[in-house]
Amino acid sequence: MRLLVTGGAGYIGSVVTARLIADGHHVIVLDDLSTGHADAVPAGADLVRGDAREAGALLAGGIDAVETHLIPSILAVALQGTGQVDIFGDDYPTPDGTCGSGFSNREVLTACQDVTEQRIPFRIAPRRRVDPAVLVASSHRIAADLGWQPAYGLRQMAADAWAFACARACA
Repeated sequence: MRLLVTGGAGYIGSVVTARLIADGHHVIVLDDLSTGHADAVPAGADLVRGDAREAGALLAGGIDAVETHLIPSILAVALQGTGQVDIFGDDYPTPDGTCGSGFSNREVLTACQDVTEQRIPFRIAPRRRVDPAVLVASSHRIAADLGWQPAYGLRQMAADAWAFACARACA
């Protein structure tokens, strides 16, 4: 399968890309390198330097799926000390009104604020018509196929991503 990974030059994106390549997929990484690094893109992936708004052209070229990442986007705002996180809608049929199941957008933002010990600016932006109310990444298949079980919760995932972002920024 041909897959597009947005932000594939960052911590989470590069790990996802490596796994997808190992599973036999053809991976195209779309990253503007504003917070990612070209040398983090695994061998075997095609790096396209550009803005995620250009993804439509790649999708038209035969991409079967797109993978994006919320945590690195939030942490980039904290690291740069400028900008804000956009949460697209707060009137979804979910417990806190933001997209999500398992963890909502607000819960991810709160975890990132906790680990960075910063108030990360955000705004509630208008809903995007393409966003589902609930989007779940289930670990059931990998548990069944490989016996893998998640060992860390949201806060630890955010902490690991923050440590990675800080290490790259200081390099």
